[in-house]
Amino acid sequence: MRFAAYEQRRGTVDFLFEGRNDAAGILGSCTLSEATPVVTACSLEELKREARAYLGKEPDAMLYLTDDDCRVYEIVINEKHHAAVGKAERRLAISVVLLIFSITCLLAAALGSHGAWALLLFAGVVAIYGLIVGTGIQNEIEGAVLCEILLILTLLLTQKILLTS
Repeated sequence: MRFAAYEQRRGTVDFLFEGRNDAAGILGSCTLSEATPVVTACSLEELKREARAYLGKEPDAMLYLTDDDCRVYEIVINEKHHAAVGKAERRLAISVVLLIFSITCLLAAALGSHGAWALLLFAGVVAIYGLIVGTGIQNEIEGAVLCEILLILTLLLTQKILLTS
């Protein structure tokens, strides 16, 4: 029996849960439309080893490890690469959010009479944002929207207080 690994690309490989057999280690089956195997082997263990090597060259790939009858034995991805990409995307989102907070405070300080209050409000909203994201109450974007609304409302309230006194 020959084994092959197929890369998941849009419209080339469809995974189905039909034919699932936990005792035999079969996750399901797949339909191949115009898909060519990226790796082939004579045994499943050899295929797993070759698939890992392929993922070292193509870290974004997701591979279905199948036999001749298109039964899927394993779905393989490069976990370390995907974890690193996720971490980088999170850091980028947080950096953009902090930039937006700083621009909001800079505009408030330049256009209003906030002065040092803008810096204090920036530090406060960053602390609240860090608490929200760090504890996992909300994700980066949801926490940013909430904190930006709080920042704008606080800046408007501070402006009103400073103008009346």
